[in-house]
Amino acid sequence: MLTWLFVVWLISRFHGGEFDAQAATGLPSLIVLLLVMSWFFHKVYWTGWISSHHKRRRAHALHQRLPYRRLLIMTGVMLLFVLLVSVGEEVNEMLLAGSIGTTQVPGLSVPGWMGTWFSVFPNWETFAGQFIALAIVIGSYVGAQYLRVWRPRRRGRHTAHIAVAPPEERSGDRAARGAPANALA
Repeated sequence: MLTWLFVVWLISRFHGGEFDAQAATGLPSLIVLLLVMSWFFHKVYWTGWISSHHKRRRAHALHQRLPYRRLLIMTGVMLLFVLLVSVGEEVNEMLLAGSIGTTQVPGLSVPGWMGTWFSVFPNWETFAGQFIALAIVIGSYVGAQYLRVWRPRRRGRHTAHIAVAPPEERSGDRAARGAPANALA
């Protein structure tokens, strides 16, 4: 409660009020969210990451086959949706604060609930911001895919690939964990 009162007092001291404060604090949060999204989409396709889950699963004698990749992709899609909504909200706050101008899309009517729930507003700035965020996430994935798969393939080298099965465990790995080499997992 005291923190809230302090923030309300602090915001009232600056010209422009809460929209300026929201716009200023929203930009760093969007940058962090973009970094998380880029990391997340690259992490989904790292074979070592998925195979490490298989190793941990076997180490704990959990024999259920969980669809890690499918779960990660669904989570990534939900995070992408959160990113697009956050960008739309940030652009709208910058428009309300007067930090940037607004250019309405002629002939486009967006219901009020779309702005409230999904931060879709009928102006070019919102669409451009959301498109740029989407392009950054997809572009970073395509760039990483190029570096890990497409370029090595063109040069005739071994490429990274998605694990289709748990990695085989060597007998030395079992001995390192303290299990006998002939014990079943």
